[in-house]
Amino acid sequence: MCRCGLSCTAHLVYLLIGITFSIFGVCSVSRATDQPADLHEETPESYRFGMHLFKMGEYYRAITEFERYCFLFPNGPLIEKARFYIGEAFFLGKQYGDATTAFERFCSQFPKSSLLGKSLLLKGRCYIAMESYEKAYKSFREVLDSNAGSSDKRDAILESYALDLLLSDKKPSLPNIDKLAEQGIFSREDVVAIKDYQAATSHKTYKSPAVAGVLSAIIPGSGLLYCKRYGDFPIALVLNGLTIWLSTELYLDKLYVYAGFATALELGWYGGGIYHSVNSTYKYNKKIKKDLIEQFHFYLRPPIEGDERWQTGFIYLF
Repeated sequence: MCRCGLSCTAHLVYLLIGITFSIFGVCSVSRATDQPADLHEETPESYRFGMHLFKMGEYYRAITEFERYCFLFPNGPLIEKARFYIGEAFFLGKQYGDATTAFERFCSQFPKSSLLGKSLLLKGRCYIAMESYEKAYKSFREVLDSNAGSSDKRDAILESYALDLLLSDKKPSLPNIDKLAEQGIFSREDVVAIKDYQAATSHKTYKSPAVAGVLSAIIPGSGLLYCKRYGDFPIALVLNGLTIWLSTELYLDKLYVYAGFATALELGWYGGGIYHSVNSTYKYNKKIKKDLIEQFHFYLRPPIEGDERWQTGFIYLF
């Protein structure tokens, strides 16, 4: 009886010890699951796999994984980044309409996010790709009005200037660079680059089609001289002078039929010269715009994180 009692008691003790260790084991596993020491362990598989696909350029599959994470962990610690990467993946996949929708959702859901500036920038670049330039301007202005970092604000200013270069018929001007430097938006290197750009483009100005037309109406060919087409000016002047002289001589000789033909020829030269002068201003301005854009790229193109992957709006503009 004693041995049996001792045996039962020993089994009971072992059972209690086993239960105790089991409870501690479950608690420790629970704590390890809730608060793991390794960051990699706490990241759900859907997010990790989404980032892997994103870096591999598999943007549409990455979107699926990020969406899965958002569905399974609506309050997870990585929900903000997942939402942002969904928008960026759409952008890099050239699905600009879906990208703007994703970025609008991100901005409304995370108005104080550190990624807000980049989100607005990418949204603006989507609008550039879709040729919705006014909406692009608005997105870039929102960057300046937000709590975005100085680098994001810098890029927004330069993106807006790039839009002005493309769309304006006048040479745009940059805002007060010294003031922006004091605010920390432009660095000392930026200020030097901007001043170099301004010096390199100071002589590049647009020509007025109206002025070219009026000049050619007063003195045939002078509108071409205004557009710096120095070789065409003497040709136009000589041709108009000869046909005017010929029509006058024929009229004085009372050869009215021939004089009429010569006059018609002169009117053709004269009108064509005005048209040619006006058209030359558009070609001249197009070349000036191209030169300004090339200089802009050379001096002021915004550096984008991971340049191979972060495509800027300039690709769609120019």
